[in-house]
Amino acid sequence: MIRPLLKNHPKPDSIEWVVCDKETYMAVEDLLTRDVTFFEPFMVDQFYSDEDFKELKEICLSHNLKNLDYNQHLQKWEEEIELPQHLVDKAINRIRELVGTDDIHHGYYFYTHHQITEDGRKPRLPLHIDFSPGSYFIGLHISSNRDWPCVFKDQIFTIKENQAIIAQTEFDYHWRPSWNSDDPNEYYAVLLFHLRHKNHWSIPNNDPSQDRDPKVNERFPNLGPDFVYSEVHDNYKVQQRKNFDPIYIERHAESDLPPIPWDERPTAEDAAKEKRIKNIGAN
Repeated sequence: MIRPLLKNHPKPDSIEWVVCDKETYMAVEDLLTRDVTFFEPFMVDQFYSDEDFKELKEICLSHNLKNLDYNQHLQKWEEEIELPQHLVDKAINRIRELVGTDDIHHGYYFYTHHQITEDGRKPRLPLHIDFSPGSYFIGLHISSNRDWPCVFKDQIFTIKENQAIIAQTEFDYHWRPSWNSDDPNEYYAVLLFHLRHKNHWSIPNNDPSQDRDPKVNERFPNLGPDFVYSEVHDNYKVQQRKNFDPIYIERHAESDLPPIPWDERPTAEDAAKEKRIKNIGAN
């Protein structure tokens, strides 16, 4: 599966620029991809030491679901929980070593618990590319009593405790097959790290830590966490899906991957309840 960047489109002259004009699209894509180290998704066995993972697991599972936010958009419980700094630092240092760049920094992380609700809502992760900030992603399995594979591009991963998927959710298609169970006792818990490079678009223009090309800051004067909700970013993402969805769907049909659960896409009402990330960059 190709990464949905314009240079990878097999027939760029056939694109209909209906949501975003080509010049703006290319400028936003350059903003999103500049300074990023790209790689293919992969799995890591024993991401943390046994001692560190035991500590992390105890912290995550100590949170009562009644006290966690419920994400109606993706039908899961999630929370930007507090973690000891040494566990955050070790995660960042590990992915730096694995990817081969020191330009990976804290973005945000949250604990997420998937389980059928009392009113019958089943967990889901439809086909998508992330809007939320994070050039680099760690999906760490915390605990479960069932498997729930995840597809990144054309690879399917099934991970166990202390195994992790390293990927780039801001750039690549990813999704999970249907939950396919009515058992209310089944659950799946993970910790998700969304990390970024120092000139990521979620870093405000006036932040002294960034050293973007002045022309980029001039072109996009409102960079920062809320840029994701801007019209120009939204239009880019919609146009990107129009450009690349047909290609992904065609190539998926030729693969051995599970069916894409099209009937599990969020309703407009659920999508409207998607919450904003609170603490990007706070650690």
